[in-house]
Amino acid sequence: MRRPALYSALRRLRFAHLLALLGIVALSACAGSSKDKAYGSDLGQTGPHPTYTEGEGSYSGPSAPAGADAAGASMPMEEAEAQYADDSSRRAQMRERDSVHRPGLGTAYGEQRYSTVRSVEFQRQHRNRPDVVMSLWYDDWAGVEAAARRAGWRHPNWSGAAEQNSGLSVSLQDEYGNTLSGGRVAERQYAVGEPGSRYLLSVHNDTGQRYEVVASVDGLDVIDGEPGSYKKRGYVVEPWSSLQIDGWRTSDASVAAFRFSSIQDSYAGRKGKARNVGVIGFAFFAEDAPRYAEPPPPYPVHDHRRDYADPFPGR
Repeated sequence: MRRPALYSALRRLRFAHLLALLGIVALSACAGSSKDKAYGSDLGQTGPHPTYTEGEGSYSGPSAPAGADAAGASMPMEEAEAQYADDSSRRAQMRERDSVHRPGLGTAYGEQRYSTVRSVEFQRQHRNRPDVVMSLWYDDWAGVEAAARRAGWRHPNWSGAAEQNSGLSVSLQDEYGNTLSGGRVAERQYAVGEPGSRYLLSVHNDTGQRYEVVASVDGLDVIDGEPGSYKKRGYVVEPWSSLQIDGWRTSDASVAAFRFSSIQDSYAGRKGKARNVGVIGFAFFAEDAPRYAEPPPPYPVHDHRRDYADPFPGR
């Protein structure tokens, strides 16, 4: 009577063991299937490629692709890329919109001012490679102090807002022709501005040849208001002379004045291009086959008797 019961128990044990083995095989097959369906695609960002795993409905990357339901329905790669591009565009717009509320100064598109120009012939020695590039950064006093602290300095090295290189010099001036106060932090020369104040870009050429200078404010070309580039054309600076750029050009006879403002009210901010607010660039191009000019005559020899001139000789 016991043998049939023992035999039945052994049969049930074998059947349970067989089911367990079948379960292990099934799990292994599912794992292999999930791995085979994973694929990677570079959607333009840096770093590891994002991978969408269909079996689990997961996405390793900047954002999960829309359209995959809770059961893990797959999405065509073209739709995923389009969705990611749309998400990236929206995020970039949000970052750009938020950036205009950050502290510090920008440059507004000011009032129209009379300023005439005329076209001249100028051929660059190197078409898209400037011979000298200089930059001036700017901010309010608190911003320049903060820049010094970020660089590990206690205070900026206060000086005038000017730079020079190879006989060429640039500076920021107020509307009366005075060089703005500034401070040097590491390799950067800052100018200190005040909201609402008008300023000018001053360029001086202390060499015997002509140069073409392409200037930008907040990353925007001062002639056409579009993103600055070495390919743009600029102003010609004659030998031993200087010029002042007092605004974004609106015609051959007028400019929109440069005025310090909040970043939100800046020209770049209103155009949705506030990424490069706070820097002014100057790219100088030497002339091909230049005709050198002699320097102007020096000042006459000083008459030392002038040092002892008496304002009241008849007293």
